[in-house]
Formats: sequence, C-alpha cells, structure tokens
Amino acid sequence: MFGTQKVNVTLTSRAKSRIDRDLALIKLRSPIFCLSWGTTAGRVNGQWIESPLKWTIGYNERDTAVEYEGWLGIADTFEFHVIQEWVLQAVDNRTLDIDENGQISFAPPIPPELIDPPGNAKQRV
Repeated sequence: MFGTQKVNVTLTSRAKSRIDRDLALIKLRSPIFCLSWGTTAGRVNGQWIESPLKWTIGYNERDTAVEYEGWLGIADTFEFHVIQEWVLQAVDNRTLDIDENGQISFAPPIPPELIDPPGNAKQRV
C-alpha cells in the first residue's frame, strides 16, 4: 500500500444498502470496496465494447488490495480502497450515491478539473 488518507466522504442510505448487499453476496474472506474512475470493457456478441469514463466500484480482498497497491481511504464510518491517489482528494467533502442502475454520483458534483488531473494515466477497471 502506498498510504492512507482520512477523507470526509459519506454514503447515502441507498449507497450503503447497495454496498452492504454486495458485500453479503460476494465470497471474499475480508472484502473492501474499491472506488475507481475508468472504463469497463468486454466482448458483447463477439465485438469489443468499451464504456465511457465513469465512476465504478468493485470489491477486493482487503489484505491483498491494501498490501500491494493503491491507497486506503478512511472515512468516519467505512474504509475503501483506491488505485488512483487523486480520487481521495476528488471525493473529499462529498456524499456518494448509487442509483438503482448502479450509476455512481456525488453531491456536490465533482468538478471536471478534479477528475483524472493532467499527468495521470487513464485507468481501465
């Protein structure tokens, strides 16, 4: 792990319910949720499809994720893992929401200049 940082980020009740539900369903020994900015990609009917850049969440084994790469974000009521350090600054003083379609948003919105600042490589998740 490259470091830890205290951040002032909260979850809406809807986001907390979604994350709690996901954590209950996955088969990881000690899961942690991971927040990333990037694209998702894969084959659909034999054709390579890549999504637009967006916020995504995933789940990893806590020990593996924080031991080998990325940063640990420490909020008042939860911890989360990020690969891109700038994400910690971007989400600070915001509330994360996840809608019924899995779309992630923040309030107040994160200004474009804070998302993937110049000099950072685009991250594929």
